[in-house]
Amino acid sequence: MIDTVLFDMDGVLIDSRESMRCAWTNVNTQFNLNIRFTEFLEQIGKPFESILTELEIDSQKHSSIKAEYGRSVSQKSDMIKVYRCIPYLLRTLKLRKIKIGVVTSKEYWRADRIVDQYVMPIDILICPEHTNEGKPSGEPILKALTKLQSLQKNCLYIGDMESDQSSAINAGVNYGHACWGYGMPIQGTAPVIFNYPEEILEFIY
Repeated sequence: MIDTVLFDMDGVLIDSRESMRCAWTNVNTQFNLNIRFTEFLEQIGKPFESILTELEIDSQKHSSIKAEYGRSVSQKSDMIKVYRCIPYLLRTLKLRKIKIGVVTSKEYWRADRIVDQYVMPIDILICPEHTNEGKPSGEPILKALTKLQSLQKNCLYIGDMESDQSSAINAGVNYGHACWGYGMPIQGTAPVIFNYPEEILEFIY
């Protein structure tokens, strides 16, 4: 029985691609990176520093790039859109006494602002600042479960990137893939597939 549903944020609850595109274009220009946005987007789901490492960017520039990206993307928050039916989904889960959490690689100050802006009725928000390891480690999910006093077998984690699926596997929880998001499931695996948010309710009940 599923009594806890945890969500990734970008690509699952919100579509933030346009705000990220603008911020990454700005970072590219300021730091002469010459790295396409599509390359950056492929890494979304991991902590920001891990993304920069994967993109082979000089580690001495990481803190400056992270600060500039955060400043730039926050100025474009009006470009963020909540996916269709997500507000209804969250309200319905809450009414049915399901514990709800967000486990994201977005920094806390940005993620918390989005939760408040869109009045998301969640019980826990876990960001990279709360753990020693980020996704694809299972630690962020397990941290949320500890805080919520929930069991792994009763948890469903919904993501849209390979790093989300790996995190769920490493945490020993059920994984559902949001097909409306940015990425594909790990090749050769068979997670629960959700084509639209309402299917999550059908799966639980």
